[in-house]
Amino acid sequence: MEERRRFFRIDDKVGLYFKAISEQEWGQYKDSGIAPTTDSQGLPCPALEQQITDAINSLRQVSGEAAEVAWLLNTKVNGLMELIAEDTALPELVKSMDVNISACGMAFRAMKSLQQNQLLYLEITLKQQEQPLIALAKVVSCSELEEAASLEQFLVRVDFCDIEPDAQELLIQYVVKQQGQLLQQKKHRK
Repeated sequence: MEERRRFFRIDDKVGLYFKAISEQEWGQYKDSGIAPTTDSQGLPCPALEQQITDAINSLRQVSGEAAEVAWLLNTKVNGLMELIAEDTALPELVKSMDVNISACGMAFRAMKSLQQNQLLYLEITLKQQEQPLIALAKVVSCSELEEAASLEQFLVRVDFCDIEPDAQELLIQYVVKQQGQLLQQKKHRK
């Protein structure tokens, strides 16, 4: 029997950050609006960087000099983080990844195997979007790739189980637009 999809799916390249979390951590994020602040290596996630930028911009209205010092310190810390990541060959904080995405879930490659039903905090940055979409996802499956030519040797499939309605609507519009462009490209090739 053929599987019915709830939404269109497309292959695309997006910015993706993910972290395995518990239901309690997700609840804390929902209550406070503050993302889990570190990944498994203790590195800050992109949402924290955005919060720092927003705070510096607010500070600039009070004291331009203090904001400049805060910006310089943040830049210095980010530079040190990059050096540490290069030296220890840690993965990038936000990777540009090939994914198969819809408004209800996605598939992507990962370096580590993830357990079925594991909850993931996701930050998805679509093309031409500055702010990432935030979602809680549940791992549906994780399989080892036989032809893995890179460090990312697992294919992870997730369903979004908690995503803001506005973010899901943006994702639907994005997928439909991208699919329309793909169909136009196919039409012009014929």
